[in-house]
Amino acid sequence: MLTDARLDLDVDDPRRPILLAVSDNGPPMKAQNTRAFMVLMAIAQHHGRPHTPTDQAWIESFFGYVTPDDEHHGRGDAIRQARREGLDRARRHRLDYHRTSTATPTPTTP
Repeated sequence: MLTDARLDLDVDDPRRPILLAVSDNGPPMKAQNTRAFMVLMAIAQHHGRPHTPTDQAWIESFFGYVTPDDEHHGRGDAIRQARREGLDRARRHRLDYHRTSTATPTPTTP
């Protein structure tokens, strides 16, 4: 049964969740409902320090595809621009492919 006490178990308590979800401090991950779900699924949560991207560099790399090191050394803008161009090019290729290659199936009657 889920109780408030279960949400705040001590580190050494054997009833403590056994899996670990590492996340930033975003509102969806800090929400009480998310916390309760994670506990029910036996998943503990670890949140990085706010405004400290180096604590969660691998997570930050998902947002904009730029690591903190790339940003620090001034490569961030070029990487984001290359990603935008790559996504645009992939979209154009996908549309061209479907316009020229996809035939409408002919319905068959039994």
